[in-house]
Amino acid sequence: MAVLALSASASWDTFSASQSPQISDGLIAGEDLGMLTPSYIKSDGKVYKSDGVSANAAAKVDGFTLRHVHAGEPVTLIGQGLKMKYTDTLLTPGAIYYLASGGGLDTATTTGDSTGTCRAVTPDLMRVIRMS
Repeated sequence: MAVLALSASASWDTFSASQSPQISDGLIAGEDLGMLTPSYIKSDGKVYKSDGVSANAAAKVDGFTLRHVHAGEPVTLIGQGLKMKYTDTLLTPGAIYYLASGGGLDTATTTGDSTGTCRAVTPDLMRVIRMS
């Protein structure tokens, strides 16, 4: 099990983002969210970091953020199909990546995500495959 470190040069593919489901609808960040943070909409209607530590509401992934946002700012989430350069770690094409305990992505299953959230497409590119 290894949590993937978000790359300083993390980026997302504009074409796949334009083709992927987007949720904005007046969403507001409930906490500071970094670029490409797996996130969920909490029962208070605000967006928070997803967390794979437990099989609870926080283990849901409604989408990924495309930019850093501060608590109280508007946020848009992009969903299934988004392609992104998430980490500098070389990925294994076809490998599945899971919601990490504490947020982010992990190489191994977690209590909150035994199915997988992303799949490596190339050694440096992954695609969101599951929203929950």
